[in-house]
Amino acid sequence: MKINITVKSHSIGLQVFDYYYGYKLHQCKLKNCLEVLYSAHPQPDAVNVLYTHFPLEDETLVDLYDLVLIDNNGEPLEVCDPATKHLVDTYDNVYLMAGAMTVHQKVLSYNHHLTRMQRYHIDAFFPTYHDQSKIKRTDSIYYISGLNRSHRQLLADLLSIQCPSLLQHRESKLPEPTLDSQWETVDDQIFRDSVNDEFYKGKTYPYKDLDHYKTLQVGTQGQCGEFNKNNVILPAYYQYRAVIFPESWWTNNQWFPTEKIFKCFIAGCLPLPIGGANTVKYYNHYGFGTAFDLCPEELREFDSELDHRLRYQGAVECIKWLHKHPEVLASESADAIAKNNHTQFWNIKINTQICETLDTLFTQVYNNKV
Repeated sequence: MKINITVKSHSIGLQVFDYYYGYKLHQCKLKNCLEVLYSAHPQPDAVNVLYTHFPLEDETLVDLYDLVLIDNNGEPLEVCDPATKHLVDTYDNVYLMAGAMTVHQKVLSYNHHLTRMQRYHIDAFFPTYHDQSKIKRTDSIYYISGLNRSHRQLLADLLSIQCPSLLQHRESKLPEPTLDSQWETVDDQIFRDSVNDEFYKGKTYPYKDLDHYKTLQVGTQGQCGEFNKNNVILPAYYQYRAVIFPESWWTNNQWFPTEKIFKCFIAGCLPLPIGGANTVKYYNHYGFGTAFDLCPEELREFDSELDHRLRYQGAVECIKWLHKHPEVLASESADAIAKNNHTQFWNIKINTQICETLDTLFTQVYNNKV
């Protein structure tokens, strides 16, 4: 099979074609059964792919290529402009490449955060490689907010009311607005509007000026690249048995795995993620567990609730129950989940998924040509 790729603009998703090349080497038992070309124009005897970072400004190009892949740089679905969403919805051969795991059929999901975080702990020129924490795990639950936004302020307020003794780490008490999404549902929009009306006061916080959002050069004279300070694992991940955190995005039915999730897996604490509907199910689907999985079954039903406020309330009820029963987080069942998460972090082949999807798409186009 021959694939011709035209690169309109570069982005991190270009590496997916290298993932696919490795996948085909495996599939063909280390024999080269795939020819990949990079050229400026379509080729008559190849599967022609147009790759670009969004936006694609010239819509006429869509009809010239078998497949058009518009990349959002491995970000969640919310990193998408109206023009890109229009193209994805209008044309059968146009797909969004994104970092979110989702149910949307026109989204090709990949994740670069996983391999990057793994490298941070296996390559010795990264400071995280040398992290050998000896902190004794004694406390139960801790909340790490990250950048405060309107929906995260709602969560913090609910936790303060239901679990007043639970410690919280927040960068700012002044919330940024909860941002909109081209992919949001009616439930998402209602929630976003309501929390912004309630909590956002029209002021912003200069969070990018904070030290841990800055980068360091890695290696002598920076020859090994850069390292973002927010990838360092805070002592709380080793000290506490479970860590509450808002997922990087808030909308229903997507999972965007980032460093805040992987820190739990590496440090051995249990995640208590607060995200959109079915967040816990996404963890379970990819072989991971959460502290929510230790709660009574009737309390765990919150995960599938599409109404965000009701789901947040249900999640906080679970956290309240765990906070009252710290022995559950110190149980053999909890230890088993933590150990499995650590093992799965190193073993998961999350990017095989996009390789399989691309193989199906490329093969269908190729078979129609020959």
